[in-house]
Amino acid sequence: MLHHFLGHHSFGETCLHLMWRVLSGLHQEIKISFLLVGHTKFSPDWCFGLFKRLYKRTEITCLDDIAQVAERSAQCNHAQLVGHLDGTSVVPFYDWSTFFDSDRVIKTALKGISQMQHFRFTADKPVEGEIMEAIGC
Repeated sequence: MLHHFLGHHSFGETCLHLMWRVLSGLHQEIKISFLLVGHTKFSPDWCFGLFKRLYKRTEITCLDDIAQVAERSAQCNHAQLVGHLDGTSVVPFYDWSTFFDSDRVIKTALKGISQMQHFRFTADKPVEGEIMEAIGC
């Protein structure tokens, strides 16, 4: 469901993070693909739509409220919070924007990213990456 949450700027930071993971030797290759714009026959999208419908009708004041909406929206939706209201986190968080100086990099490196569906970052071309446009689009 990454495509529902990432705008162009946030996705640019994700690309930089994936490149860093390859450069750091954590992976030899990372691939990420998105469905074409307008796809509608995909069960996770249906589940997300059910969540969104209830979310729009519910007063949300904290993360726990969002988790409750997810759990109540449909059997296919399950909430897994990565942090708590008291500030403790279940997983570590990093400020990748500052780490990568991403505003400068993203504005120059990822123009036209919204037209692309497939991305690959490899150990032999980690910084260059491979960004493939959808065929016939």
